[in-house]
Amino acid sequence: MRKVTILAGASALVLAAAAYAAPMMGRTKMDVNGDGNITKAEAASVADARFAKMDADGNGSLDQTDKAARVKARFAEIDADNNGAVSEAEFIAADAKRQEQRMARRAEYGDRAARRGSAGRGGFAGNVGRWGQADSNGDKAISRAEFDAAGQARFEAKDKDRDGVLTRAEIQSARQEMRGARRGKRGPDAGVDMGGDAG
Repeated sequence: MRKVTILAGASALVLAAAAYAAPMMGRTKMDVNGDGNITKAEAASVADARFAKMDADGNGSLDQTDKAARVKARFAEIDADNNGAVSEAEFIAADAKRQEQRMARRAEYGDRAARRGSAGRGGFAGNVGRWGQADSNGDKAISRAEFDAAGQARFEAKDKDRDGVLTRAEIQSARQEMRGARRGKRGPDAGVDMGGDAG
């Protein structure tokens, strides 16, 4: 029982870190109007909603308090009988629910995870790196200004023609660049990376 409780808590922490790490281009549909392009206004509207959801205490900064609140909420979601511990049955049920949700997303958006391969977005280490990039002053918190600046920088890095709109071609180009960067980190003998994403 103790191992399952620790594992569930660790899993929740990783999920919370992943959510904080990507202020742009996550699973949320960025192309709000469905025209195949992503404008700065669309990216900003999604970023606004994401920041508000992550800022659990509403103080305008993403910090350890917000992380702790997300971990607590995730644990409570898994702990179906609210007894303060996660049983094996609860853990399996929560995992099955996540698998169902993942399959539904894949059906809606295509199986990007399979195309990316098991490395995904760089795993927990990659998410920690993104947190560090967003936390520009190193105070272990991401202010709204830092969050917006990180999102703006990521958008502008993909917007090659600087017209304020990400086209499908620009997004695909960004994915290709990320694949190349991942291959470079793993070395030439690490195998074939089957994909990437724009985030």
